[in-house]
Amino acid sequence: MILTWEIHRLSLPVCAVSLNLSTVKLQSLAVLLLFRGIMNKEKKTEATEILMKKYNQLGRLPKRAEFTAEELHVVKSVFGPLPRAFEAVGLKKISPMYLEKQKRRAERRRNAKKRGFKNA
Repeated sequence: MILTWEIHRLSLPVCAVSLNLSTVKLQSLAVLLLFRGIMNKEKKTEATEILMKKYNQLGRLPKRAEFTAEELHVVKSVFGPLPRAFEAVGLKKISPMYLEKQKRRAERRRNAKKRGFKNA
């Protein structure tokens, strides 16, 4: 039996050769994982397009107030805070202070692990 799911502009065939419950579960899980990977790539592309479009319209880095709520949600769900989003897309140079902060955090985690803390 072959089923086709219409999911967000995609047709994904789900083949269930037997009605064995474990086979159906495994195939459903495989389809969901495939779908999740495709959606993540599409969402990242969409977020990048939103940022680039705003940047090209304004000719400068956009401010939070210049995004609609939906645009802001998409961008932040993919990249996190706006400064990190601008850096990920290449619109802004990565702050040296941020890089130093990351190095200090990594060093603290390494030191904590050496001392035997598990959740460091």
